[in-house]
Amino acid sequence: MRIVTCVKQVPDERNMATDPVTGSLLRDTAGSIPNPDDACALAMARAMSESLNGQVQSLDAITMGPRQSRSSLRQSLSYGFDNAYQLTDSRFAGSDVLATSHALALAIEKTGGAELVFCGEKSADGDTGQVPAELSVLLGAAFLPFVTEIIDLDRDVITVRSKMDDAEYVIESSLPAVIQVKAGAVKSAPASFRDRMEALKKPIAVLSAEDLSSETPFGYRHSPTRVRKMVAPDRTRVPSVYRGDDALTQFHQILEESENMDDLSADSPRLQSYARQVRETDTCCDQVPDEPVAVYVEAHKKGFQNGLELLSRLQACGAKTIYAVTLVPGDPASSDESMERVLSETVGEELYRSLLRNVDTLTIMEASRAAVTTEECAYRLTRYLEKRRVGLCLLSATDHGRTVGPLAAAALKTGITADVTDLRYVSGQWEQVRPAYGGQVFATIVTPEHRPVMATVRPRIFAVDLQDDGRGVVAVERAHDVENRRTKILSMKTCERKTTIEEAKRLLIMGGAITTEDERDRLILFAKKHNLEWSVTRALVQGYLAPHERQIGVSGLTVAPDLAILVGVSGSVQTMSGLRRAEKIVAINRDESAPVFDNVDIALIGQWQEYIESLS
Repeated sequence: MRIVTCVKQVPDERNMATDPVTGSLLRDTAGSIPNPDDACALAMARAMSESLNGQVQSLDAITMGPRQSRSSLRQSLSYGFDNAYQLTDSRFAGSDVLATSHALALAIEKTGGAELVFCGEKSADGDTGQVPAELSVLLGAAFLPFVTEIIDLDRDVITVRSKMDDAEYVIESSLPAVIQVKAGAVKSAPASFRDRMEALKKPIAVLSAEDLSSETPFGYRHSPTRVRKMVAPDRTRVPSVYRGDDALTQFHQILEESENMDDLSADSPRLQSYARQVRETDTCCDQVPDEPVAVYVEAHKKGFQNGLELLSRLQACGAKTIYAVTLVPGDPASSDESMERVLSETVGEELYRSLLRNVDTLTIMEASRAAVTTEECAYRLTRYLEKRRVGLCLLSATDHGRTVGPLAAAALKTGITADVTDLRYVSGQWEQVRPAYGGQVFATIVTPEHRPVMATVRPRIFAVDLQDDGRGVVAVERAHDVENRRTKILSMKTCERKTTIEEAKRLLIMGGAITTEDERDRLILFAKKHNLEWSVTRALVQGYLAPHERQIGVSGLTVAPDLAILVGVSGSVQTMSGLRRAEKIVAINRDESAPVFDNVDIALIGQWQEYIESLS
C-alpha cells in the first residue's frame, strides 16, 4: 500500500503582490509558511501508516509550487515520511482548482499511484477546500470529506467518521480513496530538532510539466476560471471615533442600550433596507442573462432557507428562467405525489411554497437509498446539469455544498468558485466575488468559456426579497443506480448544536490580538456577564484557542446581529464578509490605523483590557 499526502506552502499575508494581468499571486515575492490545516493530514496519514504494521510500502508527500514550497515537504519528511515530490514549472503558474487537481493527479499516478491520499481541509490562502474533492474525481477514487477519525481499514475497504454541518456520519468506502481531514481533528506535537535535521538530509524529487505529460496543457491556460480583477475592500461604514474617557463612556452606553433593544424581526426596517440595497442600489447586471440558471437546494429546512437567498440574488440579477433541484431519500413504495408531500412536510409548507413560487421548475430527485451520500448527490446533480443548457449553478457553501459542488464541477470539467459573497452578471459573464489571499482582498472571478459556471455561496449573505410570481412546476425523477458506487453511509446522527451564534443578537468577537487562554477566558466571562454570545476570527481557531464552529467569516459563520463588538480584530475581508448584515459594529483596537476601522460604526481606541476592567 502507498499513502500520499498533498501539502501546500501558503503565502505570508503580510507581504503579497499580484500579477496585474492574471490576478494570480506572485508567490516568489511573498513570504510563506506551511499550510496550517496540512498538519492534521500529515498526522493522520502517519498514524494510519504506523497502525498498518509494515503493510505500507511508502509514505510520501507531494506539493506544487515554487522554490519556497520545499519547506512544506521538509515538514512532511520531519514527520517521518519516506519520499517528497515537488511539482515546479512556469507552466503550472496561475492554476485554478481544476488545473491544480489535474497536475496533482498526474503526479500521484506518475510516481506509483496511491491507495490512500490525505489532504488538509483547506488552504489558508484560497480557503476553498475544493482540491481534495476534484482530485478524487480525476484519480477515479472515492471521496471522504471532513474526516475526523479512521475507524478501520480492512484490505480494500476503509471506514471513517465524518463531521459535516450538523451531523456525524460513519462512512464505508472502497479504495482508492481521497481523505479530506477536518481541521483540528488531529493534534500532533511538532517535530523534534533531530527529526528536522534528518529531514534536511533527505532528497526532494522535482517534477516538471514535461515529466507529467508532454501533451497536456497546464496552469492558467488550462484553468476554467479567471481572476478578472482584485481590489482592496471598499469602506462600507464611516465610524465615530472615541478615545480616553469618552471611549469608556461610549462603551458603557452601547452595552446598556443594547440590553434594552428589541429583537429585530425579518420585517425590520434594517433588513428591508438591506433588501432594497440589494435590489436597487447594487449594480448586479448590465444586461439580462439569456441562459437558464439552476439552484441546488438541500432537502431540509435550513437548505430551503438558503435556497431562497440564492433565488433572491438571481432575480435581482435579472435571471428569467430559474430551475431548482433537490435530492430526497429513496423510498421505492412512494408515489410522485407522496414524495412531494414528504418534502413539503420536511422543510415546512411555507418554505416549500415560497420556493415553488419563485422557480420555473422544481425537480425532486429520488435517491437510490434512504441514507443519501454526497457521492450520489454529486452524481445526480452532474447528470441533471448535463441534460440542461444551464449557464450557472449555485449551491450553498455548507459542508454539504462544498463537497457536492466541486465533485460535480470536476466531473463536468468546469470551473467552480467557493464561498462567494457577491454575484453579478456583467458583459455577458457571471462575476463571482469572494475574499482571497487570507481575506486581504476581494477577487472577481469569471468562467469565460466553460458551462455551467458553478459557485458555492455563503449562507446569510443575501437578504430574501422574492418576486413571488407563482410560476413553479414540480418534476419528479425516480431513483436509479449510481455507476461505480464507492461509498456507503453506515450510520448518521444529528449533533447537538453547541452554540447559538447564528441567531445571536449581541455578539462579542475575539481577534488575533487574543493570544492566550487566560485572555480568551477573561473575555468569555465578560461576554456571559453581559449576555453576549462569544465568537472568534480564524486566528484563534488556527491557534487552537477556539473550535471552528465559533469562527466568523468566509470559512466560518455569516451572522446578522443587532450588535457586534470586535475585540482585537484586524479587520480582514475574510472576517468582515461574515458581518456585512450586522446592524451596529463596534471595534476596540489600540491601533488607530487598523483596517477594521474602515468597516465599523464605532471605533474605540485603546487596550481592550481597559474597557473590560471599567465594567468589572
